[in-house]
Amino acid sequence: MPAMTFAELVEMYASYRRACGMKERPMQDIRYFFNACVRMPGGSPYLTQEMIDWWWEKRRSEIAVTHRARLNKVRPFLEYIIVRMGYAHLTIPKMPPYVESNSIPHYFTQLELRNLFMACDEISHCRTLEQKLRKMEVPVIFRLLYSSGIRCVEARLLDRSDIALKTGVVKITKTKGYRERIIVLHDTMREILVMYDSAMDSLMPGRQVFFPDIRGGYRKDKWLEAQFRECWYKYNTETAYPRELRHQYAIENINSWPNRGYETNEQLI
Repeated sequence: MPAMTFAELVEMYASYRRACGMKERPMQDIRYFFNACVRMPGGSPYLTQEMIDWWWEKRRSEIAVTHRARLNKVRPFLEYIIVRMGYAHLTIPKMPPYVESNSIPHYFTQLELRNLFMACDEISHCRTLEQKLRKMEVPVIFRLLYSSGIRCVEARLLDRSDIALKTGVVKITKTKGYRERIIVLHDTMREILVMYDSAMDSLMPGRQVFFPDIRGGYRKDKWLEAQFRECWYKYNTETAYPRELRHQYAIENINSWPNRGYETNEQLI
């Protein structure tokens, strides 16, 4: 049996994941690995040890945490083709040592939050469909992140069917790992979503994605980060990231608990 090309190995792994009911999202990282390797000078259509070793090198722009995370995204694919596909001539290089992240999440002041949401609400220039979608989606998605504590990826990948607008119950099905869960929104956030959903119906009838792009697909992570930067730095100066709204939600909830002995510890379970 002739050796499979790199592209064929990627598709074989994608079929295996689908058959096992695994999520599609990690395949984006595998395809990024594939595209980067085949563009190497003198690149081969077949996966080589040189490609793997090159991918394992730390980039100048990377910190230790992101370097290790990049390798971890590719490692399951390599394990699959080496163990299950019999590519014993390939080896997985040693992982770099684990390094704790020293970054401290930004704590948002009430003034900063007011500034952020004010900038979101001031979005204008609604001539094209994309501009109209941006004006409607940005103020809602950041309020949802702040009020619910869900991850950025979980908000971006919400479908309309995931949200019961009458009750405020949200099913988080596309999440980190495979831990699906249910959350209940505060009534004020639920009311905002009801108004948003109704307005979006007139703009994109029959849509399936709750926060769609102009093609009806899911918004990309880079889009969310770009919207946050534009709105955040309009009135604020401290460095912050959209994922830190999740940290803010946790901090404010913990600080709201009554501190009467062991009750606080029980809330963490």
